[in-house]
Amino acid sequence: MRTAGRHHVSTAILTMVAAVVLLLSGGCGQPEAASGTPTQQLANGWLFFAVSDFDRAEQHFNQVLTGNAEKAQQIEALYGLASVHQHRKPAPNTPAAIETYERVATLDKGGDFGAWSALSLARIDHLKLYEVKYQAGIDRRVPIILGGVALAFVLAFLLRNKPKYITLVAMALSIFAGVYAARKFGTTAGSKQMIQLPKPEEMELVRRKYQRVIDEFPGRQAADEAAAFYGVSLTEQLRVDDPNQEYLRNGLAYMEKWVAANPKSPYQRLVYGQLAQGYESLKDYRQQLKAMLKAVETCPDKQLVNLSMEYYRIAAVADLRANEPELARTYYQKLLDEYPTDYHIFLCKRALQRLNAAPATQSDAGARGEDRS
Repeated sequence: MRTAGRHHVSTAILTMVAAVVLLLSGGCGQPEAASGTPTQQLANGWLFFAVSDFDRAEQHFNQVLTGNAEKAQQIEALYGLASVHQHRKPAPNTPAAIETYERVATLDKGGDFGAWSALSLARIDHLKLYEVKYQAGIDRRVPIILGGVALAFVLAFLLRNKPKYITLVAMALSIFAGVYAARKFGTTAGSKQMIQLPKPEEMELVRRKYQRVIDEFPGRQAADEAAAFYGVSLTEQLRVDDPNQEYLRNGLAYMEKWVAANPKSPYQRLVYGQLAQGYESLKDYRQQLKAMLKAVETCPDKQLVNLSMEYYRIAAVADLRANEPELARTYYQKLLDEYPTDYHIFLCKRALQRLNAAPATQSDAGARGEDRS
């Protein structure tokens, strides 16, 4: 569930404890008839949703919709139902989720739940572009092998008056022929297809849905997130029909403009991370390094997030690609100081010994192959 505000770790822990108590008090049987005020029903629905008890969550949300709840509470209950449909395990009901999210987006024009619903619709379409598809095939192997066995028995009957070794050889050859034909001509049913990169026109449809969130729900956090992912979508694939990678460069320019215009957005780190990947694809390592540094700088919860991988990546890029040995020393040492038990410690110490003994050039460092990121 997305909410407009941020939740502290202590609140999350208390929520999970309350959810467990609620589950234990409810027993292990079928969900009982929900009771309580609409506010209590919503709270219980979200608690059950948080622990993946989707049947009980759905029951509580439906109770809100069939009771005398206010419009705002009914909208939240609808959003809860849509979330249940989307995230239900093991089989989500995506069509029902899409229909319910559309209802919320229409009923809550300009509101938080309407904004999150419109964003969820864009996300659903975006994720569909990367689904693993299966090709239904006909498994011919078993019938072919059985055919070989049947032929062996027919030959045994026809050669019943011949010496036994001739019969056995003929049967063996028939079975071998069946197995060989099955391996050569049989098809495995349900074979996986390779994931195909989305086509430009498919990505454009997804961007329109992100743009809808931006246009219809200005000022909402969901619109902020939609704008960030609109930019990310511009750089997440390389185009073979664009040898100069203008497509990628335009996407990077969009995101650079966006982070400059939204300095307080909680999605700054996400976008800077995507900028770093884009510049790496262009082999512009200095710009990559700048984006990586900004991603760390804009991390909103530095005390709660393990940044050891980011520190090592910054040091490695500065050391081996961008020819910035001083910056590399700083971040190798920063990792040693802040994460003394991290698995990169050996690599950092070795790199610092090399840098302190004789600062290496970019090509020398690359030749040593010390980039283990």
